[in-house]
Amino acid sequence: MMPARLDRPRLAILALHPVQYHAPLYREIAASGAVDLTVLYCARRGNKPPYEEEWDVPLLDGYRHHFLLNLGRVGWPQPLSRINPGVVSWLVRERYDVLLIQGHTQLTDWLALLAAKSAGTKVIFRGEATPGSLGRFSGHPLKHRAAATMIRLADRVLYSCTGNRLWFEERGAERARMALIPCAVDNVFFEAQRAAILANSLSPKRQVGLDDGVLYVASVANMIPRKRLHDLVAAVARLQEGGLPVGLILVGDGPERERLASMVGELAVKDAHLVGWANQRMVCGYNAAADVFVVASDYDPSPKALSEALLFGLPVVCADAIGTAADLVVYGENGYLFPAGDVEALAHGLSLILQDPDLRAAMGRRSLAIAAEWSMAAAARSVVQAVEQVLNGR
Repeated sequence: MMPARLDRPRLAILALHPVQYHAPLYREIAASGAVDLTVLYCARRGNKPPYEEEWDVPLLDGYRHHFLLNLGRVGWPQPLSRINPGVVSWLVRERYDVLLIQGHTQLTDWLALLAAKSAGTKVIFRGEATPGSLGRFSGHPLKHRAAATMIRLADRVLYSCTGNRLWFEERGAERARMALIPCAVDNVFFEAQRAAILANSLSPKRQVGLDDGVLYVASVANMIPRKRLHDLVAAVARLQEGGLPVGLILVGDGPERERLASMVGELAVKDAHLVGWANQRMVCGYNAAADVFVVASDYDPSPKALSEALLFGLPVVCADAIGTAADLVVYGENGYLFPAGDVEALAHGLSLILQDPDLRAAMGRRSLAIAAEWSMAAAARSVVQAVEQVLNGR
């Protein structure tokens, strides 16, 4: 545990459980020295072996954290999967200067909000949802009202992308109380992985057992219906019918895997690789081997796989329903957008990129430049600035 310093603002962050995408942000905030950080976890899911070993990244190193007793159960429907009554006494006793709440659908989110208000603690509300959110009760008026109430009671709101900003504005958030916290990944980690792969004497494709003579389209996603990976399989089949030497890499697992495998067979898609689940280093290998990356989902607020693909210098073809699409995909510069579910438009975007090596190279360079600005360091600065602003009454 890291020692506390009393000469800095004391910040508590309420988090569901340890996650490989959030831990680098917490480390970055702690390392900045600008705030005295404690992360309050509502559940232990995510930090028990073999999870951390499989993800091959540290989840709890580099920042102070505390696990609250959870009376709910992971997997129960919201708001009952996180029931942490101890958060009330903890926040009242500790009296942090600022509390960052990262959701509004769990009972503990509201217990923490009420405790913070009673203790005189400033509250920052961070979200990632986008218009058109899917899921049970997502469009229910009560859920809309709950979000609006959390926004009204918070002292500041942090939005993660353009789509998320629109979601907040639909629920009454004022621009003056909002600021961007880029929904970033660990750029330093992925840049180091890319450099190591490129330094190998074998080509990136050969390192993962692929053919150097094939152009590969990749996607990294849970194999669930809303990811629309079946559209990608159909698009690649069309490209192969047109004579393009293209292959397919699907990294991930889930209930749609059997359907996708059957579809690959039915459409006679050649050079199709359904890799299955992969940890972050394994994902890096496939991103380095790919020639273009696809996100085909009909709803996805901020797919981290898109940010990771940019860090490997990949052109992207992305569904317009993606929350971060407006931030990370500049049409014609580092990729193309297409209407979610439109297989013909997806295939057309892929064809434009795959048939033009100069365009692929230029788009890849632009992806690297965009990714460099959308960093974990920038996200940490946003949190620190928000803390300073709420404490200074701005």
